[in-house]
Amino acid sequence: MSIPSSSPVSFERLAKAKAVGCIAYVLMIPMVTITGAILAGSVGAGIAWLLGGGETLRMALLLVFGIIGLLGSAAFGIRDYRRRSVDCIQIHDDRLEEMRGGKADLTRFDEILWIEGPALTGLTLRPKGRRIIRLLAEEWPIDRIREALVQRAVPAMVRVMHARIEAGETLEFRPARLMGLRLSIVGTALVALSGYLFFLWTRLKVDRNPVRLGLPFFLFVTGATSLAQVARARGGVLIDRDGVRVRKGDPVIPWPRLRLLSPEGSGMILETDDGRKIRIGMLTRNYEACVAILKSGMAAAQR
Repeated sequence: MSIPSSSPVSFERLAKAKAVGCIAYVLMIPMVTITGAILAGSVGAGIAWLLGGGETLRMALLLVFGIIGLLGSAAFGIRDYRRRSVDCIQIHDDRLEEMRGGKADLTRFDEILWIEGPALTGLTLRPKGRRIIRLLAEEWPIDRIREALVQRAVPAMVRVMHARIEAGETLEFRPARLMGLRLSIVGTALVALSGYLFFLWTRLKVDRNPVRLGLPFFLFVTGATSLAQVARARGGVLIDRDGVRVRKGDPVIPWPRLRLLSPEGSGMILETDDGRKIRIGMLTRNYEACVAILKSGMAAAQR
């Protein structure tokens, strides 16, 4: 997708997501709030019981913890509703705008600390000193949004990163902490559960209608997709003026020793003159910016 310069590109929140979101919030927010209050109140009553307190202390802690749970659940619901209340995203040459009705929340590209994804669930951006922006796959056309950000946001971010590197700073490009482990656990659990449900379908003396396999198939596909994402959540690199390294304690590999940066199914492979390979997975935060900085550094070293 090629976007004309100076022409803002707009992405509407999917109509289906709007309708489902409204219904979900009308039905679920009161239930979640009440459930939070009950659970927190139960914790308070349990603490009173452990302390050996009487009925007065038990009721007091139940009330206090219940109010805390109620307010906490309500705050979470309101915050999540605000996130989902965005109905349009506009990407300009220098900024991203989240539109809520007639109002816009602006995020300048040179203020974005990192972009992550698209992952299994969506695309995530972290502006400096502000809340994380999460764009869910079921609500937004995240692949198209990512393409627009690559064309407009990444160059601005790269300029800021180059300035930081030239000032003597070391920049780290890695996936979110433990992302690969989380994806592995979720994927394995879902695949195992789908296999168990299929086993029950073959063993139990019930009507073996193929329609009953819908849930096991869905769980298997979701689990397999999570496992496929594991490779994209591996690797990473640190970059400074002198070169790159994998870990902070490793010696720096100077720019002239870097020979090849080639695409691999789940990201990029950086090769050195002695045949060493460094993986950079596509779920590395600021993946596109990292690749751009590596290319420019290697090109400068070859001049």
